[in-house]
Amino acid sequence: MGNNPQLDRLFDCLTHHQRRAVINIVRNLDSPKSTSELAQDIVVETHKSPNIEVPSTDSIRTLLSHSHLPKLKEAGLIEYDEERALVAPNEFTARSGIIVEIGELVAGTSLQSDTMTDERDDKKATR
Repeated sequence: MGNNPQLDRLFDCLTHHQRRAVINIVRNLDSPKSTSELAQDIVVETHKSPNIEVPSTDSIRTLLSHSHLPKLKEAGLIEYDEERALVAPNEFTARSGIIVEIGELVAGTSLQSDTMTDERDDKKATR
């Protein structure tokens, strides 16, 4: 298959449960959503998943702004306007959502996370 940096970025983006939640939420949007609203939606989604500690909305908003959303934007999976703090789907958001769904089906869970990856990403974002 060879070396494909774009594909590597895509799969790296999908390793964190909050980034997968962003894709699941954003792919169903008809208009841009604020990062504050998105953080609240992620709290709701996280409450539905067993074995995942639910951080505060402020903590999630910080992680979204400083880590998750820039990473998803760089990978080309969402539109993110940092100045206006707005997130919107792009032409690839729906397609990446299919990958998330397949992964969750294979894992037999929803928004399941690799705890070590999550903790590593969370620590990077808060530095």
